[in-house]
Amino acid sequence: MVITNFSNILEGLSLTEGLNQEELSRFSEVGEFKEVKAESILIKEGETIENLLILLQGEVEIIKSDSKGRQRKVTTQSSGAILGEMELFLERSCQASVKAATPCSLFIFEYKNLETLIDQGDSLVNKIVINLGKIVSRKLENLNHEVINLLNQHDDLLTTIEQSKNLNSKDSLEKTRKDLLKKAEQLRKSQHQVENQLNFLEQQVQQTKLTRKAAGIVIALFAGGFASLFFSHLIGIGLSKMPISSEQELPKPASIPYIKTEERCQKRAGSIWYEGQCWDFFHNKDW
Repeated sequence: MVITNFSNILEGLSLTEGLNQEELSRFSEVGEFKEVKAESILIKEGETIENLLILLQGEVEIIKSDSKGRQRKVTTQSSGAILGEMELFLERSCQASVKAATPCSLFIFEYKNLETLIDQGDSLVNKIVINLGKIVSRKLENLNHEVINLLNQHDDLLTTIEQSKNLNSKDSLEKTRKDLLKKAEQLRKSQHQVENQLNFLEQQVQQTKLTRKAAGIVIALFAGGFASLFFSHLIGIGLSKMPISSEQELPKPASIPYIKTEERCQKRAGSIWYEGQCWDFFHNKDW
């Protein structure tokens, strides 16, 4: 891929939605473009990364180790995919590896550059962070549908097992049949729990879309021995450009999760450091 105009390449991506040409140009200047060969490891499970990766061209595989250390392909991602955004929000090590399935073109954005823009009071940060919240919400929606489909298939299997109650099994198979029926009942209970949690997740995602705020969501998914997936604190951000009249409710304080120190918090106009977090108490026009 020959790169001739960085800002044009970034235009149209979900992360840069709503950015004008001048903002796209500034954003392209704080990252770098990189070409990688097929089979290259872009992210390694268990390691800490400091970059946000945008896949401009090509296809990558998401790979995770099972309980026995075997590598399992979870899914694939194609052009436009954002990689590493959960590590930015949750400050954790990578939960899966990412390998280039084909030659790929990437835009690499270092987290420290985001902090630089924050310190400069650049309004570009607000749009980028809000878009990241939307991206995470869409991923949670897709997860919702995928897990429901899996549970439906699982339920069909359980029904088939339960129907074996009417079979005249041999004595040598009786114990196995009873064990299967017991496990079927346990798994069905787990399925109901997961469905309730996913319904709650769906409500949170819809609320995020309507209010244009990335909400804090904590989700635990489990279904028998199939999988465990944990999501912690996302990010809540309000963006207002209209003046507040005397009849309107005064704005409530909002935490700023990507400001980690009291010193940086104090440099930001309208922000107060309280109980280990930076809070915006005034909602200035850039926040």
